[in-house]
Amino acid sequence: DVWVAGLKTSDTDYERLLLEVIGVYESHETVRPELLGRLLAAKDPRVRAYGTRVIGAWADRLPEPLALLRERIQDENPRVKLEAIVACSYVEKPETAEVTALGYEGTRDRFIDYALTQSLRASKPRWQTALAAGQLTFGGNAKLREQVTKLAGALPKPEHPGKAIYDALCLNCHQADGRGLPAFYPPLVASEWVSGEKDALVKMLIHGLAGPINVAGQEFGRQNPIPMPPSGLNNEQIAAVLTYIRSNFGHNATPVEAKEVEAIRAQYKERNTFWTAAELAER
Repeated sequence: DVWVAGLKTSDTDYERLLLEVIGVYESHETVRPELLGRLLAAKDPRVRAYGTRVIGAWADRLPEPLALLRERIQDENPRVKLEAIVACSYVEKPETAEVTALGYEGTRDRFIDYALTQSLRASKPRWQTALAAGQLTFGGNAKLREQVTKLAGALPKPEHPGKAIYDALCLNCHQADGRGLPAFYPPLVASEWVSGEKDALVKMLIHGLAGPINVAGQEFGRQNPIPMPPSGLNNEQIAAVLTYIRSNFGHNATPVEAKEVEAIRAQYKERNTFWTAAELAER
């Protein structure tokens, strides 16, 4: 620190020395805001760019990283601007979207546009709720808000939690399209069981199913009796996969709640045999 304090701005190697010494502090995970400030104020844009990168690395230990990035993202040099956009993705605050969006203003190229998209995508979990709640103002700039809102809507929707369970447990028999395998495994498409009472489906997954069953006008399980074993899933998993099935494959049935599964499991806790279609139809 004493050596850094003794550096003179008049030295022709001043800014190069700043780069070298901040690298030493980085390697020792030692944050030095005053030294960082010198890099950010450097005349050489390469030095400012590196200092901007350091903001991202120290974002969790700097008092106001977004304030520093707000200034650098408006730097006239595109490399500095690019580094600021990337560094924003390391700041764990919803306001990071407001600062990142400033990158849409001023000079842009394909590298900056790509960085904007990727940085906002990476930080989306931190700002999407605040954006939906109207907590991000973008300084009253409607165009910037529109840019971020457009990007948020363009991102792929998260996969239904029940789909992963279906793919792992049900897909081999019922197939990806839900049409099953003729003569062996019944379809989910057009199945009255899928769109019918929840209880029957829950019981099937808890205890399994054996014997013949009629599905969509076809009989299964008489000539080729292959029982459906108990799923081994917990209450939340059963609720998730049944909700997924009941809202896909042409169905739009009500979701299944974990508490409903829990109640049925408790009601039949002594049961240790497969259900039959005849039993399920009676209850």
